[in-house]
Parts: sequence; structure tokens; C-alpha cells
Amino acid sequence: MKREFPIYRRALFMAWKKQLPELWKVSRFIPYFIFLGALSLTVWAWYLAEQSVEKKTEERFSLLSAQVRSSLQTRLADFADLLYGTAGLFAGSIAVYPEEWTAFIQSQKIPERFQGMHSIFFLSHLSESQYIVQYIEPAQSNKALIGFDLSRQAGSQSVLKRAQDTGKPSATQKIFLLLDPAKRPAFDVYMPLFRSRRASTSGSGLIGFIGASFIVSEFASTTLNSDLLRKLNVTLYDGAQESPENLLYTSDNSGLIKNDIPDFQPLEHLEVMQFGGRTWSLRTRSLPAFMQAEWSPIPMLILFAGVVTTISMTLFGTFLLKMGQNARIIAEKMTRELQESESAVRELYELTSSRVKLEDKFQYVFALGIARLGMHEGVLCLVKGDQG
Repeated sequence: MKREFPIYRRALFMAWKKQLPELWKVSRFIPYFIFLGALSLTVWAWYLAEQSVEKKTEERFSLLSAQVRSSLQTRLADFADLLYGTAGLFAGSIAVYPEEWTAFIQSQKIPERFQGMHSIFFLSHLSESQYIVQYIEPAQSNKALIGFDLSRQAGSQSVLKRAQDTGKPSATQKIFLLLDPAKRPAFDVYMPLFRSRRASTSGSGLIGFIGASFIVSEFASTTLNSDLLRKLNVTLYDGAQESPENLLYTSDNSGLIKNDIPDFQPLEHLEVMQFGGRTWSLRTRSLPAFMQAEWSPIPMLILFAGVVTTISMTLFGTFLLKMGQNARIIAEKMTRELQESESAVRELYELTSSRVKLEDKFQYVFALGIARLGMHEGVLCLVKGDQG
């Protein structure tokens, strides 16, 4: 039994057959769609990888900046502990003689344990506004300061007053040491000494101060390791305002910022530090060595692999399209040849059928004629028999 397709299926088939040439026209753009789609995915993957690397780089930079701040604060805390310990020497004695002072300071091994401290000294309180240097170490290089009235140094009175009122170490603003011929930025720290704990809370019974001088470049360079300074530029300012007048220290690597990296944009971080009642501004900048150490080839590998894949997929799609087009051309050619052959066969068949029908008709007429002739011959014989 012949299977009949529903009418709607035949209608859909006929519609699809009519739209087939249009679909072939649209298929020409398939390689372009493949190219744009694959390239978009490649760019998207590259962008995500680049953002991930940048985020990790910023996190690493923040970690190194925090390490710089922590190193400076830890070293300053160690210096403060030394001042507290030296103050204990005076608190436990009625009088401290020069030999005791020298022995105690040498026992602390300051050059090895407290690198960056330029000198440590004892200020004797003679009057309300007179404080002279009585002991100082190292004595040989600083003997010219023995008997020096520190109240004559600019800004010292307010710092000494603050230390006396708070009972804690107090730092000066940016100063220049008298015996430093290079006049490098420096600062002093003062720790008050009282006759008793009760006197320290009331502010009376002041004996004097334990002081320490720091040249900031020596202090910072011995605190921050060379590997850290190779990756970061560190700048320290006295106060919240970043200006040349307030500059305390800048690492000797700022020239490394200029390099062969095109459009180099360093990362920057600004923090505020508090020490001895003073506010310091700490700014860190990344150097090319840091950016090169944090550089990752992953985004470029993703981009390269994506471009190669995009080109390969586009070429493969173009190849398939060409094969489809060639197959369509061959199929159309074969269809035309079959149609032409079918037409030729149909014409031959019709011509042959006509001849067969004509020959059949001729044979029929001929047979009928013979039959009739035979009949006439029979009648003629009968007539002749009767006549005989």
C-alpha cells in the first residue's frame, strides 16, 4: 500500500525546497560568523586573564607596601624599647656615672642590634628651659656635643614638653644634625626620666631625657632590604603634606623608573604612619623590576591560542562551505543530466509506442482483409461447386 504523507508535511517540504537556494546564499556568511564568534570568545578570555593578572599584581604590590610599613614600624618600636631600657638604668640608680653609662650602652650592642641609630644621649634637666647633653654614645665622634644646650635647637622645647606631659617617647619634626656635614634629613626621639613613677604621672620630679638621633637615610636603608628596594621606590615625608620641604627619605632607585617599557605606569600606595606624636606620610611606587617579576605569559598565550584556533576554525568552515557548494553544483549538474536523459527516454518511449500501435493496427487491418478475402474465396468456391 502506497504511503501518503499528510498535506502539511508536503507543504513544509515544498516550502523548504523553495527556500533552499536562499539558505545556500546565507551559508556563504557562515565562516564570517565563525570568525567573529571565535574571536569574541578569544578577546573575552584574554581580558579575564589580564584582569586576573592585574589583580594579583596589585595584591602583591599592596603586600610589599604593607611589608615596608611594618618593617619601619617594627624598627621604630625596637628603638623605643631601647629608650625604655636605658631609662630603667637611671630609674634603678641614684646617680649614673659615665663608666656605668658607657658599659650599659656597649652591652646593648647598638651597631649590631639597632642599625640606623646615629647616636644615643642623656639630657640633664638644669632648669625649666635648659637641657644639656651630659652623656652620648658613640662618644668619640660626638664629643663636641657634650655640654650642648639642646633647648637652642629649633623645635626642641615643644617636643620635650610633649614627652614630659605624655611620659612616652616623643619625636621631633624634620631636623639636621649639628655634626652631620652632609646635612641629611634627621629626627630626634626623647624619653622623659622621672625620680619616681608617681612623679611621672604628675609631671614633677623630672631628671632629664634619654634621647636618640636618627639620620633617616641610614635608618631606612638598614631597615629595608635590598630586594625590596629593587622592586619599590619608597618615599617618606614628615607630616601629611608631600612637599620637598617635608621630604625625609627617598630610596636611591627613582632613576630606575625610566626604562625601556613603553607607557610604564607604576602602581602607587600612600599610607600615614604615627610615631612619637608625629605623622609621617609613606608613599611606595612600583619599579620595572617588580612589574617584570609579576609579569605572566598566560594572557598572551590565551590570545595566541585563541587567534590560531579562530583562524583554523574559519579556514575549516570555509573548506566545508566550498565542499558543500561543489557538491551542490555536481548534484545540480547530475540532476539536469538525469532530467535530460529522462526526457530523451520518454520521447523514445513515446515514439516506439506510436510505431508499435501503428504496426499492430496495420496487422489487424491486413488480417481482417485476408479474412474477408478468404470469406469471398469460400463463397466463390461454393458458387463454383453449385455450377459444376
